[in-house]
Amino acid sequence: MAMNFSEEEKNTYKEKLLETFKEQANQNENIQFNKEYLEKESKYREFVYDVYTKLPNSTLKKVREEYEDIGNRTDYNVYDKINLAEEIVNNETSYTLFPGKLPSGKDFVEYFLFENKKGYCSHYASAATVLLRMWGVPARYVEGYVVKNHENLEDKIYVKDSNAHAWVEVYIDEIGWKVVDVTPGYDDDSYTSDNESTNNINNQEEVRNNEEQQENNIQEETK
Repeated sequence: MAMNFSEEEKNTYKEKLLETFKEQANQNENIQFNKEYLEKESKYREFVYDVYTKLPNSTLKKVREEYEDIGNRTDYNVYDKINLAEEIVNNETSYTLFPGKLPSGKDFVEYFLFENKKGYCSHYASAATVLLRMWGVPARYVEGYVVKNHENLEDKIYVKDSNAHAWVEVYIDEIGWKVVDVTPGYDDDSYTSDNESTNNINNQEEVRNNEEQQENNIQEETK
């Protein structure tokens, strides 16, 4: 027996059918996009591993002797190595804005880790980049600015010299570059606008101000 549908029922059916076709088309587009993305990412990843795991052969002998084996454990994944790098640079050193001058002929990272044992963001980011590359993790040193909570500043953001910072970016397969900050007082969340991150940056500014005052006092005493 034939079934008779009202015009309203026919239109409802057509709309549902159209929605089904749209969903299937979106799924196909996503599958195609993911396939194309993974193909391009695979090629880019080859470039990344070729370039961003390189270290000079003529230097960093002490770093290799001390840390190469412990980071190349077969049971360590990329996240284990990131945590290990952060642990090493934080446990072996202390933060200061006035680490003194690098002696002539000394390697920047080795002097920081093994002799002077004090430094600021550039020292921490450089040391972590070296360790991660040594363990086969693509890493790059990055400089820029970290800006505190600016939600209430409307269209103006005030960036001062004190906002200057350095950090590490690590490449995660199939995902891309991820910020890794090993400097004491900072973490990956320092690049968001939550209260905890703002407190971290405020603490760093307090350290800067205290040390600058101490340096000024020393200069006044030596005059």
